[in-house]
Amino acid sequence: MKEHTIERRVIPYTYLREADVMWSKRVWRIIDLREKLNHDMYFPIDVIAGRRSLMQVIWDGGTKDGSITAYGDENDGDFTTQICQK
Repeated sequence: MKEHTIERRVIPYTYLREADVMWSKRVWRIIDLREKLNHDMYFPIDVIAGRRSLMQVIWDGGTKDGSITAYGDENDGDFTTQICQK
């Protein structure tokens, strides 16, 4: 029986204690916006018909709205330094 996506329900994850985690890994990635695959995150440079780039959304959320709290520093690997506050 085929179902439409709207009718499907999200299955919630079960609660996971930190003591239950046996292995974890932190992965760092650099997104090169000059690559053709990543152009959707960079363009449009100016707002066109309500479309904004990913960086514009993050910047506006951190500075104008205050809805995003940005963390990071080039020397801070744990993201404890706030760049923008709510």
